[in-house]
Amino acid sequence: MLSKYKLEELMEQFNSSQDSIRIVTIVSPTCPECLQGFEVVKKLFQRFDTNKMRGFIIWIPMLEKDDEQAAQAKSVTFEDHKITQLWDQDRSAGRLFGSTLRLQNGVAWDVYLLYSPRIKWENEEEAPEPSFWMHQLDSGDSSLRLDTARFSDETKFLLDAEDPDLSDRGVEQVLLDKKKKIKQENSG
Repeated sequence: MLSKYKLEELMEQFNSSQDSIRIVTIVSPTCPECLQGFEVVKKLFQRFDTNKMRGFIIWIPMLEKDDEQAAQAKSVTFEDHKITQLWDQDRSAGRLFGSTLRLQNGVAWDVYLLYSPRIKWENEEEAPEPSFWMHQLDSGDSSLRLDTARFSDETKFLLDAEDPDLSDRGVEQVLLDKKKKIKQENSG
């Protein structure tokens, strides 16, 4: 079910699922690349059928044909009790996350953010930094261009991780540390 975006409600739901991996997806309901990314997220929730994951899909109007009806039509193709789907008519969430991600155009869309457990959203004026994120934007870091396998691997790592201070370190650093540890164990 598609609900209207309200920052306070999103923050409350995000924070009430601190024991879970959270995936925040911000997409246009008519953009072909966004819909491919939406499919990636759907497949992640099908692949990792666990209550340790929560999803927040925020539909925003970025293209001429984007409207609440188009978002509603896409949202019904993915109904899962672990997913909250929101319509953000004013692009408020897009601007909020765009600021956090330091995007050139100021509005986050066609972005896929991954949050480890224990990350808390504390400030209404700033979305939390993601543990990892990818995009399909024309501009931006090409190493963060959405790659299904990589995003899936990062998600699986967070699901498998039992590191209590994981939220204080970036996922990439944790992965590097884990690889070093395995290498040392295998050589020693």
